[in-house]
Amino acid sequence: MPFIRQGCERHGEKTLNRLIAMPSPRKSIMLIIQHIDTYWTKATRGMPGAGLRNALPDAYRLPDALTEVPPDGALIHRLQRNEGQHFQPHTQTEILPVPGSYWRFRIGQHNGEITLSFCYHAADHGLPFRYSRSRPLFSLALGQRGVFRINGRFASYSGQYYRQHTLHFAHLAALDADCFMVGSPHQVHDELAHLF
Repeated sequence: MPFIRQGCERHGEKTLNRLIAMPSPRKSIMLIIQHIDTYWTKATRGMPGAGLRNALPDAYRLPDALTEVPPDGALIHRLQRNEGQHFQPHTQTEILPVPGSYWRFRIGQHNGEITLSFCYHAADHGLPFRYSRSRPLFSLALGQRGVFRINGRFASYSGQYYRQHTLHFAHLAALDADCFMVGSPHQVHDELAHLF
């Protein structure tokens, strides 16, 4: 914590310098989340459908229309890729406050870093079953990014289907449309399972 010298007081022959603690300026943060949700059924589970899915991009450039994110805000860039639309991505964006939550993630701050925790829920993430208690994933210092992946098997009246979620996180000082397109993530957490 910084100190400033406010002045002095004279008591006899002594001069007493008074140091007053000043609070450090609070730094705002920016969190970018790119959430890629891929959906398919048994019709494209094997080849050649599996080959098409495996060739899909792992990350995308942020939309050019985005200009800024409010301080202490999280930009969510969501992309949905469905078998019925030949896996062409459909996008939407929203802004959330930080600290806060998104999907099954809790977003916090500690010592200038962004902290992320996750809680598995079968309705959102499918089978096989994973540990369902909320647990920390990783922290991101300024300029760092991380990725989380999970897939699952679901059942409905129309039959079995599958989903994979890939979530990229970036802790930035300024918006960068290519933040997920270059380099490698500093943190990686995979919960990918064999889906039959």
